Amino acid sequence: MKKYISLAVSLILTILIWSMSIQSGDTSGSLSYEITLNASRILNMVFPSWMINLDVLHIVVRKTAHVVEYALLTICYIYTIRGFKIKTIWVIPIGLLVSIIDESLQMLADNRGPSLIDAFGFNFTGILTGYLIVLLMIKIKKKDYVS
Repeated sequence: MKKYISLAVSLILTILIWSMSIQSGDTSGSLSYEITLNASRILNMVFPSWMINLDVLHIVVRKTAHVVEYALLTICYIYTIRGFKIKTIWVIPIGLLVSIIDESLQMLADNRGPSLIDAFGFNFTGILTGYLIVLLMIKIKKKDYVS
């Protein structure tokens, strides 16, 4: 039963990511800019002497979102494919396929387009990050059992 719940979570997260890719450039930009403004407020409270450039911070927020969403997606995929007794290494090509579809969907949205840098740079970095997080968690868990 757990493997089907994990599969459902993985599919929902994939659809959520893809649904964000078919938003118009204006809608997507507005959402990430709102997050950027909130991040700027927090950074200004913590580091009042910093001169934060909102345009640069906006790029950082957008690219960080790619890495984080694909790290989370990869973690979900790993637990799903392990439940179905599939080798975890398959999560990497599956994640890349999802990433390519994700970027391709942006051709359907107004004022957006696909980016190989996003697909193979930021999304792939997220895939590898999620993969490494799970490997570390497994190694720590095994170490706890041995102790």
